[in-house]
Amino acid sequence: MAVSVSIFSSVGEVNASAQSVWDVTVDVERLPELTPTMTSVVLVDPDVPLAVGSQARIRQPGMRELTWTVSTFDEPNEFVWSTKVMGVTMVATHLVERRSDETCRQTLTVALSSGWRARLMGAVAGRKLQAALETESSGIAAAAERR
Repeated sequence: MAVSVSIFSSVGEVNASAQSVWDVTVDVERLPELTPTMTSVVLVDPDVPLAVGSQARIRQPGMRELTWTVSTFDEPNEFVWSTKVMGVTMVATHLVERRSDETCRQTLTVALSSGWRARLMGAVAGRKLQAALETESSGIAAAAERR
């Protein structure tokens, strides 16, 4: 079976240091305060800092709770986590790139893979996923800029 991938992303310049954006991004349990796209985020092991292998239970409006597992953690630039939903692997990447001491670029990406279901989910939910990424990006940027 050929692997099919649908990719959605939001890229934006942020008027805050890369460290500020990183700090907001990895404080995952506070993300629901910053964006309406998440109802709750609970770390499975809240006493351990976010790192490769960390898991979080995320509830989003209209969806069942999903457990996301961190696969890449490259502080202060990138973290990647993934989950499976309806046979589709969803991989979310959070990338922070320093531009100057006071600006950075933030890229949020969701890739859907695992065959025809990924294509179908991308076609059905693509606009909603794109809008969610843009909303999350705006919320993280605004919080970092307020710091």
